[in-house]
Amino acid sequence: MEKTTAVNTCLGVLKGRDCIYLDQVKQDDLNNLTFMGDINGHLISQHRDEKDWFPYTLTFRRVLAYFALSLIHISEPTRRSYI
Repeated sequence: MEKTTAVNTCLGVLKGRDCIYLDQVKQDDLNNLTFMGDINGHLISQHRDEKDWFPYTLTFRRVLAYFALSLIHISEPTRRSYI
């Protein structure tokens, strides 16, 4: 099994999968793909400005293709999937 290593960011170490929230994904006519969301201030190791949420924007340039996928939820007791 691979060993994971925490990355130290300007907010410190981001702890847990619930730390980063993705709110929007946009692709423009110039092939830029932008992710926007918030980082949970309670799940970081350094509380800069003591905020509850820190907004972020991450942009990739020259993205040739972007495919959207709907959220699929699988209910454990019946194993039915919902789209």
